[in-house]
This record gives sequence, structure tokens and C-alpha cells, in this order.
Amino acid sequence: MDVTHVPQFRPYSFLHVSVDTYSGFLSVTPQRGEATPKVIHHLLACFAVMGRPSQIKTDNAPAYCSTALSIFCAQWDVRLTHRIPCNSTGQAIVEHANRTLKTLLDKQLKQGELRLRTLGDIQQQLHILLFSLNNLTLNADQQTPHGSAFSQIRGTGKTACLLPSAARSAMVGPSASNYLGSGICCCVSPCRTVVGSGPVCATGTETAWRGTRRCQTPYRSFS
Repeated sequence: MDVTHVPQFRPYSFLHVSVDTYSGFLSVTPQRGEATPKVIHHLLACFAVMGRPSQIKTDNAPAYCSTALSIFCAQWDVRLTHRIPCNSTGQAIVEHANRTLKTLLDKQLKQGELRLRTLGDIQQQLHILLFSLNNLTLNADQQTPHGSAFSQIRGTGKTACLLPSAARSAMVGPSASNYLGSGICCCVSPCRTVVGSGPVCATGTETAWRGTRRCQTPYRSFS
């Protein structure tokens, strides 16, 4: 996670950028600053789209090292890690995403496609750009970042997941999984009753996100 500056977006010239380190899925929100409240606002927007990560990697900027952000991450059960102490440079993954983002914005500006009047105009322009990066760009496996992050793959039923009980006092299971994907596992509770607050499938199964339902698959992390 990092912040890059786009002067054309004033007063919303601070673009907060987060990258899913597994799929390369990119999430960007325009803000009027880079203080801790703006960082929290950006993270909530990321959680709504990308799901709650198990870990967030940032640089040593004051907003990322603040006590308020540490409390926020603890409330969401997210591990917050920083780079080398006394080194404020960002990570290579998110810096590469910043360069790609600003390069495409410069091309749009030269072609006269950048018309910025309100915050809605800025968000609309960013949504079009993010659609191109997340849905029309192929990686080495010939998959888009969106496909790598959210596509569901039918599993063999051998992967087991633990689900919380109705009273959330204990974990029940293991339960066989019906679908497996990057960041998501769909399984049936032992009593055939949907528990928790996750999205529900049409077959009476529950969608269990990594980390939230303790699914035995790798966790997702943001950079």
C-alpha cells in the first residue's frame, strides 16, 4: 500500500494505491490527504471490494506507523508490517503499480480524455482505468488480475474448512469444500445450516473468506 500524487486531480490529488500481492489486483481511491483517517477510508473501500486481507505491507510513512492505524488493523485482525526502519522508500510491487497508473493517466491526458470537474468525474475516470488494468491485462498464466483473484474453481471435496458455530463459541467441522478459488472457499456446514454472516450460495452453502473462516488455503496480503 502506498500513496502517489496526481496534480491534475486537485484537490483529490492523493491517490491511495493497494495491490493484491497474489493476483496483482489493483485498488485505488482519490483522497484529499495522506493522513491516517484517509488511509483508513481507503482500506475500508479495499475491504469492500477485495475482501479482508491477513496482512498489509506499507512503508514507514507517519500515517502508516500511527497508533490509530495499528488499532484499526487490530480490530480487523489484520497484521500490519513495515519495511526496513529509517527507510521510507516503498515496495517494488506497489511502486510499479504507481508508475503504470500514472503512465496511463498521462496518456489519457494527452488524448484529451481526462475531464475533471468533480470527485465523481475523478472516480469515474479511475474506474475505467482500473477496469482496463484488472480485467483486460493478462499475466504470465494468461489470466487477468480479476480472474486470478475472484474466479471460483470446482474442488475435489478433499480440502477441509472449519466454520464457527451458531453461537460463535467454538469451531465446528471440518467441512468438505465445494468450490475453491483465490481468496474464497465455499463449503457446507456439518448440520447443513448456514452460519456466520458471509454470502450464501444457492445450494445452501456458505462462502467462507480466507482468514475469516480459517480455511486451509494461503492467506491474501496487500502491498
